[in-house]
Amino acid sequence: MKVRFFALLIVLAVLVSVPGAVSAETDACRKAVEAGKKGLAVHDPADRKALNQAMAYYQEALRLCPEVCRATPQICANMANAHFHLGRHEEAIDLYKQALLHNPDYGTPYFGLGEVYLDMGLLGSALDSFLKAYMLDRRDAESRTMAAKVFTMICERYKGTAAVQAEDVALKDWDRRRLEDKLLMDQVFSEKNRRLFYCERKSGRVEFNLRDITFETARAVLKKEAFQQIDLVGQILKDNPALKVILEGHTDSSPFGRKKVQVSPDFVCSDNLCLSQARAEAVKQALATRSGVDPKRITVKAFGDTRPLVKSKKPADMARNRRVTLVLDRRND
Repeated sequence: MKVRFFALLIVLAVLVSVPGAVSAETDACRKAVEAGKKGLAVHDPADRKALNQAMAYYQEALRLCPEVCRATPQICANMANAHFHLGRHEEAIDLYKQALLHNPDYGTPYFGLGEVYLDMGLLGSALDSFLKAYMLDRRDAESRTMAAKVFTMICERYKGTAAVQAEDVALKDWDRRRLEDKLLMDQVFSEKNRRLFYCERKSGRVEFNLRDITFETARAVLKKEAFQQIDLVGQILKDNPALKVILEGHTDSSPFGRKKVQVSPDFVCSDNLCLSQARAEAVKQALATRSGVDPKRITVKAFGDTRPLVKSKKPADMARNRRVTLVLDRRND
């Protein structure tokens, strides 16, 4: 497995040269940090002797000045990376978490945790960590690539079965739509990693709740911000002619009463089932007219208010339920 080995020499040099990075009264701590540099003269994760020597000096520095990780979280992250290459998973996890405790917006420890969890076979936790690293820095192509790789592994592991390992937290918690919205929409669609489309969950499909495709109450008219995602989906469908689409319309729990409402230019509805149908049809029509997608490739289903994304009466949560879910399927049945 290809991994990143961080530049410990650089971090150590900064730690030693920056006033206040380590307590001024602890000369012994400085000496331990300096000695640690000698153990890392060769930047080779396979050099166990050098890593062990460096770790001994690091541990001495931590003993002498426990605040070193708080002052410079990179030190904890690099110690964790050395532990990882020495096969000490628990120690690596603990130090990465210490680094995050002192700087929650530091992406390197999340990437490192992803590597450790992946090496331990905890795919869900690895995916979650790589995604967090990516979310902190959307330019981090390596985190994005690793997240895509792990998600593909998860798809293969659970293909055709509903079994989920207890430790795979991210896999169990499908309600966290970061997976679909941030990884699949960004990584899969832009780089056309088709394999990710074919992951079978217990329903045998991959589902996308598209955050930008929501509706006003009792309306089935697309908002302006929806068209960017619709055009993105349309391009993918044109690039993947074997891919079929199911558009599932949903509503919130607001009742219609007995009145009929013009929810769109083409639909007059008196219940939520009709409204959800109108919303899915609006997306289908946009895909056909804007992207030239053959309507025969698109199936529309209506669920009314029977499948809420969030069970809440708060206005913001109700708005999330007024949506269209996109289901991608390559099967011919």
